[in-house]
Amino acid sequence: MYSMYDSSKKKYYGYIVATPKSELLSAWGILESENGLDWVIKEPPVIEWGDIPVIDKLETGGCEKIGDKYYYIGGFVGYARSYGYGLYTFVSDNPTGPFKPDIEAFRLCGFDRLPGRVFIQNLAAFCRGENGELLVSNAVDGGGTFEISMLPMRKAVVDECGHLRLGYWEKNELVKGEEIELDKNSYTLEYTDGSLVNEPQKDWSSPILQINDSSILMNTDAPNGPMVCDRNMLVLLNDNLNLEEGIVFEGKITASIFPSYDDKTNNTNCWRPSLIGFYLEEGDKQGIAISLEEGHPYKRCSYIETVSYGNNFIRNIIDTTNEGCATVKGIEQNKKYEFKLFVRRNVFELYVGGLLVQTFTNMAPATGRLGFIIQNLMCNIEDIKLYKMNL
Repeated sequence: MYSMYDSSKKKYYGYIVATPKSELLSAWGILESENGLDWVIKEPPVIEWGDIPVIDKLETGGCEKIGDKYYYIGGFVGYARSYGYGLYTFVSDNPTGPFKPDIEAFRLCGFDRLPGRVFIQNLAAFCRGENGELLVSNAVDGGGTFEISMLPMRKAVVDECGHLRLGYWEKNELVKGEEIELDKNSYTLEYTDGSLVNEPQKDWSSPILQINDSSILMNTDAPNGPMVCDRNMLVLLNDNLNLEEGIVFEGKITASIFPSYDDKTNNTNCWRPSLIGFYLEEGDKQGIAISLEEGHPYKRCSYIETVSYGNNFIRNIIDTTNEGCATVKGIEQNKKYEFKLFVRRNVFELYVGGLLVQTFTNMAPATGRLGFIIQNLMCNIEDIKLYKMNL
């Protein structure tokens, strides 16, 4: 069980995996103790499920008091047509309930679906850092018998609306080792839909790419009218990095739908999805990407995509972060975001704006080349830095 001392109640509470009687509609058990040694079994908490499906049993990641609320987290697989393993958040005013699912940010982390796989992110749990700092620990299943690994620690963050989210923990900066120097010659334009030009043109063959030592401007451009076909651009680092050793890739991104987006009417001449992605190559003209939609928060998503290109550019969504998820769902237009991408062996994890986007694994052995992919937008990428991990 996960135990918590509540100073306001002067009691210890223990949260265990359990299968209470089905008529109680509860998913875990609770014990109480005055001294932390002698425990009394209590009734399972009431969970006010509302209109969402009931979970019969949760692997507990613990319960902690943050502010004046109690946040319980627990893991389950195959919930509500999300066929991968996910970790879910419940909120209460009392350590023994009643609890409610935090509907707007219910899935704290996890993944949607993947053929043949139900585990990538395994059970996450509350833990403590220096001076009692509340963190969340998580493990990843890389896809093989000996490929269970610990992930970077996350900071437990409660936003202004009271939702628990997974934030970037600054102590993870200690993983940075030697910096790998980058300049304007470090990159290759791997793919674009048309011939490059220096200035925007109002036709279908004028993408723009400007590379400096620590910044990149990528722009698919667009015609002066509704754009109904996707336009893509892919820029990669030239070198095959040592992913067995691991790398940290970071910088700042600012994206906008091209040619324009009207915030008053929510109209744009681009009728297709606008995305910025972080791409990892897995073979000749193929790879995997974590992609973030750009635009209004309503219905905006983040994705894991497989990508292939040659005569055609093909993106295939294999995982979706959408409504009801606490992790980052796309980005706003014309807002600058810091990003941090961790890659080690066959696992990668992305943070944007200080919050977790997604953790995933390669579908095939990675070559060690990585970079940026855009669809139907203009993106300025600044302060790009690359480090070896010092694990």
